[in-house]
Amino acid sequence: MALTKGQIVGLMQHALGKTPDSRHDLWEAYNAAGRYIYGYHPWRWRLSIPTTFTWTASASTMALPSDADEVTDIYIPQTGIPNVLVVSKDQMIELRRRALGFPGRYAICVQQMGQNGNSVLQIYPAPSANTDFEVVYLRRWTELTSGDSSANPAVPLEFQHALKLAARAIAVNIENQAV
Repeated sequence: MALTKGQIVGLMQHALGKTPDSRHDLWEAYNAAGRYIYGYHPWRWRLSIPTTFTWTASASTMALPSDADEVTDIYIPQTGIPNVLVVSKDQMIELRRRALGFPGRYAICVQQMGQNGNSVLQIYPAPSANTDFEVVYLRRWTELTSGDSSANPAVPLEFQHALKLAARAIAVNIENQAV
């Protein structure tokens, strides 16, 4: 049976055996457990479906959806050939500094930007015309609040037990720390 987010937070309070200290936010501990489970391994259930994005001509960046964490595959569907190379930020800086070109190819890197942590794709060279890209990415954990308590967690049923155990362990660990 699938547990709701509120039920998992209730089990966290049960693990404490008392009402948590007023400085202890069980929802933050729950989110920490979710981030831990998501970040532990690139689980296949975190993969998005292939999503088409249109890159605007001459633009050097493009925002990804708010749940995008890491790009696993990117290509231009019209060509059918692997013409997009995923590089590191350092490699992207070096390519731009040297003005190195890739005839018919693009270099792309993912960058975390801003307070909300949304991912942004950088491209070099910038496309000369609007270009469609197919992107597959690993989804990130979505932060939750008490207003989300009746929904089910964004993990498969077989991972809910691990999420529950991690959430309870984090809650007990935080509660037992001296402030």
